[in-house]
Amino acid sequence: MSEDVVKHMTEHMSRLPKKMQMGLKLCACLGPKFDTAIVEKVQRGANIGDNFLESCVDDGFLQNKGDSGFYTWAHDQVQQAAYELIPLQQREKFHLLIGSRLFLSTSSAEIDKFIFYIVDNMNRGVTLVDNPQQKYEMAELNLRAGEKILERHSFQSSVKYLMAGIALLENDSWEKKYGLTIRLHDAASEALCATGDFPKLTALAEKPLIYARCFQDKLNIYNNLVRALSSSGENEECISRCVSVLSQLGEFLPKHITPDIYREEVAKVKQALIGQSKQDLLSLPVMTKAKKLTAMRFLNHMLIATYSTNPPLNLLVVFRMVRMTVDFGVCNISAVGFACYGAWLASSPNDEYEGAFTMGRVASDLMKKLCGAEAEILPRIYLLVYGMINIYKEPWQASLCKYSEAFDAGMISGDTEYALSNITLYYMLSLFNCGSNLKETSQSLHKFVKRALQYQHQTAARTLAISEQMAYDLMGLKKNCYEAHFGLDEEALKNFFVRNKLANMARNLYQKIKYVTYMCGDMDAAAKHYDLQEKLNANCSSDLVPKTTSGRTSFFFISTFIDGLIGLYFARKHREDEAKWTHVAEKAIELMKKWTDSSSWNCANKSYLLQAEYFFLKNDERAYACYRASITKAREHKFNHEEGLAHEKLATYLLYKNQHDEALQHFQNAKKCYATWGANVLVQRVEKAITILSPLCVGMPSARVSVAAHARAIVASSTVDHCHLPRTTTMVVGSSNPPLQVVLGSRASSDSSATQCAAESSAIRGNSTAYILGTSAYPRLGSGLKLKIDGRVPMEDRKAPLSQFRPKSLLLSTFRVVAINISSTLSTYFSDQLTSEQDNEKLVDDGEITPYEADEMNEEWESREWQKRMDILPKKIGYALLRFHACTALMRFYELIIGRYILCVDGNARLESGSIPGRDNSTYEHSVDVMDKLTRDPFQASLRTSQILHNQEHSPGKVLSSDGKETSTSSELYKQMYTTCFWANIIPFLAELTVQHGVLLYGYGVYYMEKKRRRKEREMSNNDDDEQCKDEQDETEPVDETAYALSILFRSSHLTFSRGVSLIAASVGGAVGSVIYPGWGAIFGIQIGDTSVGALLD
Repeated sequence: MSEDVVKHMTEHMSRLPKKMQMGLKLCACLGPKFDTAIVEKVQRGANIGDNFLESCVDDGFLQNKGDSGFYTWAHDQVQQAAYELIPLQQREKFHLLIGSRLFLSTSSAEIDKFIFYIVDNMNRGVTLVDNPQQKYEMAELNLRAGEKILERHSFQSSVKYLMAGIALLENDSWEKKYGLTIRLHDAASEALCATGDFPKLTALAEKPLIYARCFQDKLNIYNNLVRALSSSGENEECISRCVSVLSQLGEFLPKHITPDIYREEVAKVKQALIGQSKQDLLSLPVMTKAKKLTAMRFLNHMLIATYSTNPPLNLLVVFRMVRMTVDFGVCNISAVGFACYGAWLASSPNDEYEGAFTMGRVASDLMKKLCGAEAEILPRIYLLVYGMINIYKEPWQASLCKYSEAFDAGMISGDTEYALSNITLYYMLSLFNCGSNLKETSQSLHKFVKRALQYQHQTAARTLAISEQMAYDLMGLKKNCYEAHFGLDEEALKNFFVRNKLANMARNLYQKIKYVTYMCGDMDAAAKHYDLQEKLNANCSSDLVPKTTSGRTSFFFISTFIDGLIGLYFARKHREDEAKWTHVAEKAIELMKKWTDSSSWNCANKSYLLQAEYFFLKNDERAYACYRASITKAREHKFNHEEGLAHEKLATYLLYKNQHDEALQHFQNAKKCYATWGANVLVQRVEKAITILSPLCVGMPSARVSVAAHARAIVASSTVDHCHLPRTTTMVVGSSNPPLQVVLGSRASSDSSATQCAAESSAIRGNSTAYILGTSAYPRLGSGLKLKIDGRVPMEDRKAPLSQFRPKSLLLSTFRVVAINISSTLSTYFSDQLTSEQDNEKLVDDGEITPYEADEMNEEWESREWQKRMDILPKKIGYALLRFHACTALMRFYELIIGRYILCVDGNARLESGSIPGRDNSTYEHSVDVMDKLTRDPFQASLRTSQILHNQEHSPGKVLSSDGKETSTSSELYKQMYTTCFWANIIPFLAELTVQHGVLLYGYGVYYMEKKRRRKEREMSNNDDDEQCKDEQDETEPVDETAYALSILFRSSHLTFSRGVSLIAASVGGAVGSVIYPGWGAIFGIQIGDTSVGALLD
């Protein structure tokens, strides 16, 4: 309803009887829903009539919800209209009156039923309360309402009541009402922690920590404060607070952990567990000592903070939790301790997977025994059991639903820290391990990052953002989610983690970058981040037991897998660091075999692929069988992304073995897998490999152009490097004579000079013709010319002389000409029809004809003109086709003349040696470059140029121009495409101009000859009367030949000027169209520019 409707309804209500108005006012203050009992209490002392509720229902103000006794307003604006009956200056007083009346008329047994009606109304009138005793009573009511709604996990509403209660406290409440004050602060701190309002919680905690009478009264405040510190990423402060509290509880943790302390703690916890079976641990008595229960709670709070920043201390916390459970009995936190201990057992160097799995079952069973199915600690147990233990035994896909269940449970119970930790593991497992679709996953990831930030959980938000950015990178999207969420780029975020000693976050970021760069083929960047990760691990291990960890997530498996692949790649380079990388690979293979023994489902395909790559390094024929096994296992176990990687690796191996047909098939399979994953960057890279391999498999001599054309792009995109061909590999194409060799690897350096290329080519080819990818030439151009920057062969777009008469080209050109002429005829017809009808309407308005006559004239015009234009249309199309083919033939003729006689880039005798007598090579290259510009295809050029510029972006929408200045990608694309379109349109416009001049001269010739014929006829015709002769004399007066020539010259100049302007306009249109929509935008832009100028000037 609009405000006008509300105002009108209020006016209507104001005309009702006073009793009815009073009832509406009271009910409006009760909220959107109320029952008969509350209305009866409110109306005491106010005369609203016996049948008030029934009357409201009859009038349409209220609705009766069946026999439940509850009433609701017909619309929220109806309630608002009733509320408007209360004068603004009296509303606070009215609310306070209702709240007080309800409170006084409600017994202590009924107070919980009506507590929210009472408190809501009293709080609306709180400014009218001055009496301290009344304020304390209202504060106690707010506490009661806040605690009640806190039990329902409605944390935002709870904060409202509890903070209102705290605001009612007097300055001396810590002395006079200590119990009420401390309870309000305890409950409010818990609610604020659950809502993620950590700044307000920190401010709230100051007074209780100062004025609380004993240490026990501070514990709840400390409990919620350290949870907030951990969630917001202030790990050092969180650890410091927990250590301080634990020391006062009699549990002392060392500040500096030496190897002796660590070994002693390990020995103690193992001694405590000797002889303890699963059933023995589940049968331990319940912990009853209050101090120990509190200590367990604070040890639990330390887990996440120490896991991120102080792993050695994390282990001591876990050991202490297990020992306290064995010595003093079990509590709900004991399940967390057992789960953490199991995670440690599964980690290096223990690798006790069966023992870890047993501890995981103990933790799960103990949680169910002590807490039931809806345990508040469920998010913590699931995080540890399914995130760090079961990953060594059960299929990874099975854990995804458990993470989701834990997230929901945590959000309901208010344990947002562990709820969001579960969702971070969900997405890490989903993206990196299970290969879920990147597009779908990234969309939901973005929402969860925002949700984590809303709850002030910085650690979870950063971890989720790392996964989100990984999805964007593999999808090929130019998005920076770090900038969007944190105002930092990736490098700045990396420095932030290192500077603030957030080792776990830095490790996650290094692993993500390493994974993406490896998958995208940037091997140097992948190796760099492997070294950074190892350096970080070395710094974190301190002097403790090296490589000891407190628990590993599933991403550690993928990180180890990628480490092995990186090591094998660089080992195959046979450089001075070969031993280092071989050791890295062998270590990864050993670990993966161990994990495969524990969980074949998760690790078998990775183990087979690492072994295959190792056999490839050693030139062992067993590599092929291992590749095939890896593909099979990945497909069976639903790791679609790793199936694609295995296909790609096998294709590389087969390429090395010169088995091109089978290699092509595996590249195509890899493309399908990557496409399903949504990794567009990988799809594009594999497509380039398919492009180069396709002609190699066909084996036709004409395939040489295609091979050379895409070789440069393959090398530039690191696909060859990523295919792991560090040594020179020669592939022989087909059975052409002489055969064509393509050299991959070290000789395919894009930095080699033309002379070096020719020398290398001559050295390897023998009796065959060799071409080096990235530097060699297109066969017709000799071996000294380089390919273009976009991978094209020079003059690749140039058409054959009679290419327009090939069936496909002929069909397309005919369809285009017919469509243009039909659309032109129809548009002209409808335009003329509109003009004719407007002229007739004007005659009707002037009274010259009647409307009936106008209709008849319109019908006559339509019939006559339609028939006339349809009769002439076939001839018009025929002339257009003739003109089109004439222009095309002239274009090919001009290309032939320019190429053969002007630029001298055509001709077999000249090209066999790659040089022209009397011309140096640089002049020849320049001639080829000019011919290439003149014969470019604007459609393909637009697509290629757009792609290259977007790949060269150093920041979103920004590239470096040719003069080294930063400019927008659109501006640079416009600049380059204007030049390209201008050059490419010179020959077509010259051909068009030639045809138009031919038509012009033909017309003038016909006109001149007709004049001469008429003059001769006049001279021979002496029998006609004088008048008729005089008329004909005027008509056939001979034209002065000088004026005739000047007229031709004028029209020719006008035509040339018009076509010149059209050339510029078409180039501008093509450039603008390329910016709007590369490819077809260039074609339509050229057409629009040409047509527009033609319409203005012709």
